[in-house]
Amino acid sequence: MEENPHKENLPSELKQHMERIAKTERPEYFIEKIATMKQPFKFEEDWHGFVKNMYNYSISCLEADVRNRVGEKILEKVGDYPKYMNDVSGVSTLCHGDFKHNNVMAKEIDQKVKEVITIDFQIAHYGCPILDFLYFIFNGTDKDFRKKYLAYLKDLYYDSMKKFLDFFGIDVEKVFKRVEFERVFKEKLDFGLMINVFYVPFLFAADEDSPDVANESLSTLSFKVDDRFKVRFRGIVDDFIEWGYL
Repeated sequence: MEENPHKENLPSELKQHMERIAKTERPEYFIEKIATMKQPFKFEEDWHGFVKNMYNYSISCLEADVRNRVGEKILEKVGDYPKYMNDVSGVSTLCHGDFKHNNVMAKEIDQKVKEVITIDFQIAHYGCPILDFLYFIFNGTDKDFRKKYLAYLKDLYYDSMKKFLDFFGIDVEKVFKRVEFERVFKEKLDFGLMINVFYVPFLFAADEDSPDVANESLSTLSFKVDDRFKVRFRGIVDDFIEWGYL
């Protein structure tokens, strides 16, 4: 397999997730300080207006036949975002909440990555760790990359979690069984579709027309998006059709 440029980032994410999952070491602190950290978003009128606004733009990037066939299904999927963010019913940890590539810093020596750290924890919260993983993957990869590496990175994530928990003398099968991990991964995978509808367009905003989210209404926000997003979004939709979610 050719070199995968994302694999160095996963242990950094895993350390954040697995330090908190090792709650057997300091259970009272975990319950009082970590488990009480709620996700910060308020899913009210402005939020729903923002989602519909971004949805209308994103599906306009699709071919007409695809848009007519799966457009309503995409909107239904997007409606599950609040449920996913608020769900702490299963295995939960301290999540970053905005785990994308520009929030990861790497130290290189002789053009080789030696150390990776995560920054910008402004919306850290207690929730499903797989959402961080999916956020990272689907924010920064295209269809070809996912075809080559998604299964590999999923296995790397779980294997790294197992190795990290070994440092605490914790059996991963007692914390997050592989079969349960696979079930949750499959259940939450369409989170990657959701964020491509209303978050990823911001990553492709034209430099001369960056959105002013602090001073504009989210429900009427308008900005120029680079044509590369069209290719990215079509690849996302193709994947979720192929995987049986649409």
